[in-house]
Amino acid sequence: MGSGLVFMAFVASVMGGVSMKDGIGTAIGMLGGLLVLGVIDNSLILLGVNVYLIYVTKGILIFIAVLLDNTKRRLRETLLYREEIRKFKLSS
Repeated sequence: MGSGLVFMAFVASVMGGVSMKDGIGTAIGMLGGLLVLGVIDNSLILLGVNVYLIYVTKGILIFIAVLLDNTKRRLRETLLYREEIRKFKLSS
């Protein structure tokens, strides 16, 4: 009983914005991810979608969430780098 709940918790936390690199996130974000995942999961079940396709859908959602997290992290690092260079040029 509850064998699939670990996967659901992982998917919900990633969808809620918990970073895969440093594990930083908020409880509200994780709750939001859980609610979105629950709505998607429940909708697919009510539509009669095959169980395997539901798992594929969750996998695709994880992949998209990790890609967005990686893109957000790279963008933040690039902006911080540019800001440091701008500060260095102003102080020189």
